[in-house]
Amino acid sequence: MTDHGLTHIGSLKHLQSLNLSGCYNLTNKGLAHIISLKQLQSLDLSGCYKITEQGLARFPKRITISYPCWGYKITHATFKN
Repeated sequence: MTDHGLTHIGSLKHLQSLNLSGCYNLTNKGLAHIISLKQLQSLDLSGCYKITEQGLARFPKRITISYPCWGYKITHATFKN
């Protein structure tokens, strides 16, 4: 999956869960395409090392985000209400 590929995923308005683990080419720019998914409840970004805290901060707290990365910690303070 690439940033461009997420433009198509962003049109799936009823999507509730999205596993993007291992998509190491994804960036914050790509995440912008799925921010508007109102039904999204869980998002797995394991291994997406180009995603930064700034990209994750755009998601609401209602979404459970998995983002294990060596030496990187994401806190609830990062996310919007």
